[in-house]
Amino acid sequence: MDITNINMKLSRVAVRTRLTQLLLGWRLTCSNPCYIARYISCIPPQSALPLQGWKGHVSISSDSFGTIFQNLIPELARFEIAFKIAASIDDAAAINSGLAGRTQVGKVLVLYPQDEQWQCVRKIIGEIADFPRGPKVPDELQSKEYPNLYLRFGAISPDLFLVDQLGRRGAVLNGPDGQCVIDFRGAPSPDWAPPPPLHLISPSKSLAEKIYASTGILQLARLTSNEANDVAIAIDTVCGEVGILKSRKNTLKEFAMNEVKFCKTLMDAGYRFAPRVIRTASIPEDNLTLALFSDVGSSNLLTLLPSRRVGALRRLIDAVLDLSLLGFSHNDIKPSNVIIGNNDEIFLVDFEHGTHFGEKQKFGSPFYSNIDDFSREVSKGRDHFSLLMTIISTVLGTDLSRFQSSLQIVLEVLTAIFGSESTKIITKEIQLAQTCEQINPTNLNKFLDAIEFKETDIVYSEYSDQISGVVNSAWQNVPTFVNVHNGYAYWKYSTGWLPTESGGINSGIAGTLLSLAVSNNPIARSLLNPTVESLLNCPVSKNSGLFTGNAGAAVALAAAFRVSRDPRHLVRAHQLLKISVENFPEHADLFSGRAGIIYAGVLISELTESQVPLEVVSEIVRSIKDEFDPSSGWESAEKLEPACFPQIGLAHGAVGIAFALSRYDDSIGELTSEVIIAKTFGLVTRYTDDERFPLDFSQNSKRVKSNMWCHGAMGILWALLQLDCERLQLNDFRDSLFRVFEKEDILADFSMCHGMAGQIEVCRMALAIENYAPIARLRLQRLIRLLVLFKTSPSWSLWVSDTFNACSPDLWTGFMGTLIQLELTDSKNTKSVLCY
Repeated sequence: MDITNINMKLSRVAVRTRLTQLLLGWRLTCSNPCYIARYISCIPPQSALPLQGWKGHVSISSDSFGTIFQNLIPELARFEIAFKIAASIDDAAAINSGLAGRTQVGKVLVLYPQDEQWQCVRKIIGEIADFPRGPKVPDELQSKEYPNLYLRFGAISPDLFLVDQLGRRGAVLNGPDGQCVIDFRGAPSPDWAPPPPLHLISPSKSLAEKIYASTGILQLARLTSNEANDVAIAIDTVCGEVGILKSRKNTLKEFAMNEVKFCKTLMDAGYRFAPRVIRTASIPEDNLTLALFSDVGSSNLLTLLPSRRVGALRRLIDAVLDLSLLGFSHNDIKPSNVIIGNNDEIFLVDFEHGTHFGEKQKFGSPFYSNIDDFSREVSKGRDHFSLLMTIISTVLGTDLSRFQSSLQIVLEVLTAIFGSESTKIITKEIQLAQTCEQINPTNLNKFLDAIEFKETDIVYSEYSDQISGVVNSAWQNVPTFVNVHNGYAYWKYSTGWLPTESGGINSGIAGTLLSLAVSNNPIARSLLNPTVESLLNCPVSKNSGLFTGNAGAAVALAAAFRVSRDPRHLVRAHQLLKISVENFPEHADLFSGRAGIIYAGVLISELTESQVPLEVVSEIVRSIKDEFDPSSGWESAEKLEPACFPQIGLAHGAVGIAFALSRYDDSIGELTSEVIIAKTFGLVTRYTDDERFPLDFSQNSKRVKSNMWCHGAMGILWALLQLDCERLQLNDFRDSLFRVFEKEDILADFSMCHGMAGQIEVCRMALAIENYAPIARLRLQRLIRLLVLFKTSPSWSLWVSDTFNACSPDLWTGFMGTLIQLELTDSKNTKSVLCY
């Protein structure tokens, strides 16, 4: 048997076709197209998945994936056993390698037998006992007789779920008393679960079981383990207070124990601004130390509405002064360590660096610490300096430490906004804190009084002239990033002077060209044709996406054609769009997949006033519809866990797909995708209420802020502002998102993708909606004020930022996006930069 030859043919299309041939009449459903690795679920006719029970994971080497279809799938079909299987040989490799996540390792084939079908499973698995085994399935029970097979008792059907205290859906088990409990991977099977259908190897205890035994936590709603940092976090949903469980070892253990000791001391002293320690425990064999703290909330200073921030700061001043009176220093006060409770009370958290006065310690973030005082003993001045920097960051609405700003720049901005008299107050207090003297709370409250008065009296016209000045000044600096020679423009990007291929609108020459086509500035128009010539001579990209490849380059050329009316630009735009369609990727997202190509066709149609681009992308529209099951939607997306939020975002998730299809329907004047759009947005709306929306759709929440265009609620709002929400019945959802957007802090980055320019785009678009206009205008004023003042500060180098290539002329990640957003704001334009 030539296994290699079999595997070569097992693409996603081939697997789907083969399953259709083997499983006549079965329901086949593809998982979310945005997942790294995809599955195809196979359910027999007139059958349904059980709500819960024992399920089997068959771990098979990806090299042997092809043989499953010869002797295993036919047997499963004969006995009508439901299952799901990796959608291709590449998906099987991603699953086994861990690329799809630790919890998926080894799960190439998952069986969902009814209780009476396990005898058939024994017979079938016996047929593949000699197959090369895949990796061990983490935290699951291995069969003694069949080493390829791992079992777990858990939820199976997606129809039964609970929503936790953070508004997140999770799979649940239904106990004999009718009570639902969270189904957590790796946790021991509940006592009431039926015995396993096969003899199993007794496993060593998992981390979850050890924590369960050591702390007595009855239900784990969520547990994550970071092996690199030896940190475990769990939420107990049974005890009277939700808690956070920390475990640290080796070098980090000292800090964890200091936090426990410090919080206990504060509890004994009656200090009311710190979380309580509920209990501690240890797991000696793993050298783990555990501490369960009371839950104090999830909102920090910068997530509050601006109108509530001043009141919170007044309570923070009391918290820091009370801590000083007890003779202690927190040593790491910053906005993210100031948590707002359910009743607006203040809590300081993360006391890992807490000390008595007189001790020596180096600690904290440079911006929020008195860096000249590192070598001295800890004193009141250290926390007081951090308090002042936290007040300034909160007042300005952004975490200034991310700017790596000098204190001089910050004071210049404060003076420009609130006047010299107000700034003198806080400047004096900073000087006192630097000399380790006591700050004056009366003076700080006077400063906050001035803030409250000024915040309600912002006049947009004060900044309109400054916007024009900054825009003109910036365009004067743009030629320093380009050399024009023999009719070609050689742009200086962070990666070099000219890309090796055309690329998309995210960064590189296509994004730069789109920026030049949008601008009305004479310098932009003078650079347009040379930049087009450079793009026309770039090799065709290997990528087909809107933001990453040929589809984006096609949009940029269409925008250039609208200005130049040069037929060569239009011809090349159509060529690149066709190349994108002919080489469309398997993934379907907006950023680099098929949805982006569809949206590119819509944009080019609008720019060129032609229906031809819509006809070109119609094939891709059909390909996406073929993967959508009207009865269940994106099946795996229906079962999203907190770690999978990026699958519903705009750039890389289901929302981007629905947005592209909706814009396509609007362009052709038909409702061909209404079911997909309704079900997709229905999925997203289940994750929200007016008060707590899971803003952060990113897997790496430590790096990516929730209000970014690509990953967060802001991107979904951007999409909804362009759709007919009345027809789609999404007005209420859009309203809730806009209220969330109003609360969000201003990002310490200037770009479209990750910062202020993206927020300005959303505010400009929201001005066109009467109900949103007042809030959008105030938000826009705040953004423009900060952006203009930072850019015009004599201490601030133009267009400098510490992240995301802000000194590169890219549209989405560089300074071009910031410049274009300022220019469109100055002209009072309310369209997206992509639709201008």
